[in-house]
Amino acid sequence: MTAVYHSEPYLSSLQSTVLKCQSLENGWRVSLSKTIFYPEGGGQPADWGEIGSANVTDVQKEGNEIWHYVDTPIS
Repeated sequence: MTAVYHSEPYLSSLQSTVLKCQSLENGWRVSLSKTIFYPEGGGQPADWGEIGSANVTDVQKEGNEIWHYVDTPIS
């Protein structure tokens, strides 16, 4: 996973590949090959936005993976 938000902080869109999409009780979480969404941490809130037609409601980093929490599955 490439965290593009470090090198391109003003980028507002990019092409990425879905690596994983997991069903949860309240929606889904998606791991991408690269992301511009900043995860919550260090007192900074997570970025929100859209991936395709899915609304991103949270972004969390777990180990080396960044999870995007969305309201609809992404293939």
